Amino acid sequence: MSFLVKQLSHHKQEIAEQILHIQLPAYQIEASIIEFSGIPALLDTASSIQQSTEIFYGCYEENELIAVCSVEKSESESTAEKNMMTICRMVVHPDHFRKGVAHTLLHYILDHFSAYHEIKVHTGAKNIPAIRLYEKQGFILSGTKEVAPNFHLAFLHRYMNDQH
Repeated sequence: MSFLVKQLSHHKQEIAEQILHIQLPAYQIEASIIEFSGIPALLDTASSIQQSTEIFYGCYEENELIAVCSVEKSESESTAEKNMMTICRMVVHPDHFRKGVAHTLLHYILDHFSAYHEIKVHTGAKNIPAIRLYEKQGFILSGTKEVAPNFHLAFLHRYMNDQH
């Protein structure tokens, strides 16, 4: 399958609504997998997406948006943190699971931001498919933390000078 990845103009109402159309069903399934319904992105609206400071990228199949990833660059003045980026969301519409879409989108992000020293991401510790996706691309699990009763996040990072 052939996918096209490009930056999204999430400040536009129509694009924000398309992002929400991908994000909500994807995070509802993740909530079920990780047994936690408090995922903040489930509360997003088109307006909150439009106001986000994240940079959004979309993956298209035949002109249809099927997956979204967003990133944030570090705002720190510290040299060590200045060259760091965080993947904030990585969502694939459930109709397109198991097609390699998330892999394509993640590979694009890693190539596009290869000049960055470190890329971080977190996901529910019970979200084994997401953890495996990141580990296959050279991310290392750096720890877990309980952020709500009986709910843990897994924190992963990848140093971009490591070739995987």
